[in-house]
Amino acid sequence: MMTYREVSPKMPLRLALYYAVEGKYFGEEAGGVGWKTDVYVWQVGSKPFRLSEDTLEKELFKLCGKLSPRSVDKRHVEILNNLSGTKLRGMPKLTTSRKKGEDLKIIDSRFKPSGSQT
Repeated sequence: MMTYREVSPKMPLRLALYYAVEGKYFGEEAGGVGWKTDVYVWQVGSKPFRLSEDTLEKELFKLCGKLSPRSVDKRHVEILNNLSGTKLRGMPKLTTSRKKGEDLKIIDSRFKPSGSQT
């Protein structure tokens, strides 16, 4: 996540802090990543300090939920369907559908949608 966000030492501290917390926030979705979080901020010439749990839970994690990385859209599906590599050729392509007012739905062609008849 931090590579995706191009975090570097030259980045403003508050933004780097957000991106670090964002990585932890979304990392919690993976197996093996615990829910307990301690965040310490270290700056040259200052004593390190720990962010409070309230700051993490009520402010930063809340912001992560609002600014979360975007969902896959139609152009991303096209990219995924055109990935190169011989081992990918046999992999079923993604198809999509969208009902008015709803988000794009990605359909896995290996499974028949519920309620469909063939």
